Amino acid sequence: MKQMFLLLLYLLMLPFQVASQTCEWSELIGKDLVLYRYGRIKDGIFTDYRFTNPAGAQPVETLTLTDSTHFEWKYSLSGDFKREIELKGSKIDLYPPFWNNRYIFIVQRNDNVIMTEGHDGITRLFYIPDSQPTPESLPVCYNSKKGFCDGKLDDLMQSFTDFTYHSATPMGRHFLYVLKSEDGIKEWLESTEEDFGLIPGNVKSSDVTLFPNGEPVLADVNHKSYNDCNTLSVLASLAFQYPEFIKSIVHQESPESFRVEMFDPMGRPIVVRVGNRFPFTFEGEPALSVGKDNKPNWSTIMEKAIMKWIKIYQHVSTIEGCNSEWVAPMFTGDGRSFCVQPGKLSSKDLARVINTCLEYGMIVNGGFLQDGVALDGLETRTYHGYTFLPPQKSGSLYSIRDIDGTGDTDGIMNVTTNDETVAPLINIRIISPGDALKSLSQSTSNQ
Repeated sequence: MKQMFLLLLYLLMLPFQVASQTCEWSELIGKDLVLYRYGRIKDGIFTDYRFTNPAGAQPVETLTLTDSTHFEWKYSLSGDFKREIELKGSKIDLYPPFWNNRYIFIVQRNDNVIMTEGHDGITRLFYIPDSQPTPESLPVCYNSKKGFCDGKLDDLMQSFTDFTYHSATPMGRHFLYVLKSEDGIKEWLESTEEDFGLIPGNVKSSDVTLFPNGEPVLADVNHKSYNDCNTLSVLASLAFQYPEFIKSIVHQESPESFRVEMFDPMGRPIVVRVGNRFPFTFEGEPALSVGKDNKPNWSTIMEKAIMKWIKIYQHVSTIEGCNSEWVAPMFTGDGRSFCVQPGKLSSKDLARVINTCLEYGMIVNGGFLQDGVALDGLETRTYHGYTFLPPQKSGSLYSIRDIDGTGDTDGIMNVTTNDETVAPLINIRIISPGDALKSLSQSTSNQ
């Protein structure tokens, strides 16, 4: 109980205040609770935490109270666990203990987000999936006259899941329980100081041409040694759909200083500055995204700005492995997104979702469940980020760019109309473009 008291005391001092409600376990009987973040609370914020990916073929971990005396923890990596329980208000006792937990407390509820504390000292954030998304939870559309995508996808809406909207911040639920922008934080972000995880011995100064092709293009974004392909797939999407937006938020102030306009966890505009020093591998190869000439450009600068943002706000522990829905809102200020899990749609219906969402201005990223499947001269890869595009070749349903930018096609693979093997392997994430839409209206008004 002492541990529980200390946790509650921490939460009373949260730097990022969120409205919360009390909740008892009996209110959650029959509901699926999907784990999306876990770790430890220190001084009111998450530290030493991890996030899970609830958007694969099935969520990694789901907790369900099947009735008032039993619960089931579905763990896709090693099987399901069932336990007898005793309800005691906001506490459940487990028989026998589960992962060293004799009990689990509900600390607080914040709309569809449930925070728990276990006997193991781990704080876990679950969300309750929306069975019917509300209009405000859906990504914003470009030029839609009537509802989401003018109603063109209403018949497929039941296949959409993992909505990230949250009423506490326009950035979405992934940005709850992190630091807010105070003066010291903003000063550090606005400086060119770069103490954010780069290895000093492998950092070198480089000349930067922000837009070597005149404007941002897909070929400017090429994944190197950092395991941040999902992050780069967002940057590639922005380059393809919103090149003017990128030019409006990334600025060179001097050969050694670059200013990037971003948003803090509450969706308020901030400035992040980075310099012209970049990490390299021990073999002397660039570690961050570069152009085809192996030289840094706007994508390298944005990647560094993300690393600096994460260093101070810590909504994830590192840029590596960070999912696209954790990244895009940093630039767009809009955290609304959803996913379509593998095997939920036919090949043609999946293509309809991808192309319709792209038509209405949304960011579409995703990945594959299986390695080594031949696709248009390349092969699929798991745990890898891809940018989804409208058909880039006649006769294709849609196109997919491998963020490595490999081969003569710059990593672009075209999914043909008679290919039924790929769709069951694909999961996609649809992300709201937020502030990027302004660049479309501005460019339209200038024509």
